[in-house]
Amino acid sequence: STQFGKQSSLEKTGILTRYDVINRIEGGGSGKFEAWQLYGTLFYNAFTIRPHLLPNPNQIILGPNVASIAIHSRHTNSRTDGSNTAEEEACLRRLLTTIKSKKTVDTCAVYIMSDRKVTIKHLTEFSQHLGCHAISMQHVSNQDTSVISEHGPFQKADFIKDLALVSNAEDGLIGDIRLSSSTMLLREMMEYNNRGKGVTGRVETCPLGRRH
Repeated sequence: STQFGKQSSLEKTGILTRYDVINRIEGGGSGKFEAWQLYGTLFYNAFTIRPHLLPNPNQIILGPNVASIAIHSRHTNSRTDGSNTAEEEACLRRLLTTIKSKKTVDTCAVYIMSDRKVTIKHLTEFSQHLGCHAISMQHVSNQDTSVISEHGPFQKADFIKDLALVSNAEDGLIGDIRLSSSTMLLREMMEYNNRGKGVTGRVETCPLGRRH
């Protein structure tokens, strides 16, 4: 154990991530909550997402009685085909139970972002099995194999389109929230967006392991 905590990225990789920095903030949950929002503010003030990359408003399903959850399933091993979604499914069940214990839920919307086509397919089917709306972007697959081996078929404009869509979720986030910079950015965008929409309370999270 170090001053950064037993599970810190610094211990494991020698790299101090934003997750570790935020976890060192004094003042408990409220201070950490505001830090995620501040990182989101920095992003939105530094970058503008072009209109043609934004989702169709008709795709967005939100409301006071909607449980909206973002899933970012990232695979770092190019040999992983993404067909094993058991961990994501368990997280989705867990977060839905948690959210339903905190507010009245009439319907649920699952915003799906992944670098594997089969993962999106499986999570879409599982979300619908749970009675939720499954929402994801249409992609133009990149055929550059040198890029695909590291980032999967959906990068560049497709990655920004995914972020712009999935960051609309308000209640929960499933992903590698400790080591994936993309998942950290997604959380920052969600916290910032929630503040702008007047949504109170923190985003519930369920971390995915490093098997990806």
